[in-house]
Amino acid sequence: MKVSLFVPCIINHLMPDSAFSAINVLEKCGVSVGVEKFQVCCGQPAYNMGIYDHAKIFAEKFVRLYEKASCDKIVVLSGSCVSMIKKNYKSLFLGQAPSWLEKVSEFSEFLYSEGLYKKLKLKYRGAVFYHKSCHLLNELEIDKEPKSILSSINGLKIIEAKWHENTCCGFGGAFAATLPDLSIDIGNSKLDFILSKGVNNIIAGDAGCITHLKSLAMACDYKLNFYYMADFLDMCSN
Repeated sequence: MKVSLFVPCIINHLMPDSAFSAINVLEKCGVSVGVEKFQVCCGQPAYNMGIYDHAKIFAEKFVRLYEKASCDKIVVLSGSCVSMIKKNYKSLFLGQAPSWLEKVSEFSEFLYSEGLYKKLKLKYRGAVFYHKSCHLLNELEIDKEPKSILSSINGLKIIEAKWHENTCCGFGGAFAATLPDLSIDIGNSKLDFILSKGVNNIIAGDAGCITHLKSLAMACDYKLNFYYMADFLDMCSN
C-alpha cells in the first residue's frame, strides 16, 4: 500500500518530529510513504475566519496537487484538516468537490480501518490521558479508532473524560487569537481536569490541541508530557 502524507502547518512549523514519527510508524506497518513536495496549507485558517475566497485558493491548490498524486490513500496528520478537506471543501466548491477526496484519511482512522496497528508490537508501562479533540470527535466522529489502537498497547492504562465531562482544549484555531483570554481560561480548565485524574502524560490527535495545552502547562510550570498520536506509537514500538 502506498500513501501520500499530508503534513499540517502546525506540525510542519512547530512539531516537525511528529511528521517523521508518522513516517516511522507507517513504514513499520509495511506502508510505502511519500510526501508531495509542493503541498500547501489546506485553507482552514482562512475558512475559520470567514475569508472564503482566500480559503478557496488554497483548496484549489490542494486539489490540483493531489489529483495527480500516485497513492492509495492520502493520510493527514490532523483531524481539523481532514474535516476541512472532506466537509468544508464541499461548500467552497458549491457541492462539486472531487469524489477522490474520499481517499483522505486521518492518521489513526487509517491505521485502524486497515488493521495496520496490529502489525506493531506496542508496549508501555503506565497511564495516559487521551484528549478527544473537537474536530475528531464531533465533526468526523472518530473516537473508537484511536482508543482501540491505544488499547492494543501492552501495559498501557487509558484515562479519558466521560461524554458529559469532555471539553474543548480552548485552541480553536483563530478563536485562540481573537479571544485569547477565554481561550486560556478554557485550556487551564482542561489542564485542571487532567491533573485531577493523577496523570502526567497526555495524547491527542490534533497538533493544535497539543501546542495550546503544552504552552499553558509550561506557563504554569506543570510537569506534563504531551504526545501527538504518531509520536507515542513510534515510541511504544521501539
